[in-house]
Amino acid sequence: MKNYPKMLYADHQTHLIVDDENEEKAARNKGYVDFSDLPEPTKADVKSTENMVTREQYDALAEHAAALEEENLALKAMLNNPSPKPPDDIDYSSMTDDELRQAIADANKSAPMKATREKLIAILKE
Repeated sequence: MKNYPKMLYADHQTHLIVDDENEEKAARNKGYVDFSDLPEPTKADVKSTENMVTREQYDALAEHAAALEEENLALKAMLNNPSPKPPDDIDYSSMTDDELRQAIADANKSAPMKATREKLIAILKE
């Protein structure tokens, strides 16, 4: 039977892994023991629970995470299925440059900042 690696304990929070007899002897000389030889834990050995969340807080976070996941899936679907091409009967020539740029953004398209009106209209008609 293989005896190493082996874990030894100084207390309920401090442990050490030894890989051979020499390391084990040195650790035992420093007070490390087998787990079964540890005394029963005291209140000082138990970690504080003040930073832990309650079951209600956990459930609320899980519910919020699920809602965010649904929203994320919906946004991915929108990105994968761009909005349909706008109808050809729109009179783009009567729109201002700002309106044209907004229509381009609404269609999930982009235009260079220095694009001419003609270029903006061409992008919308693509």
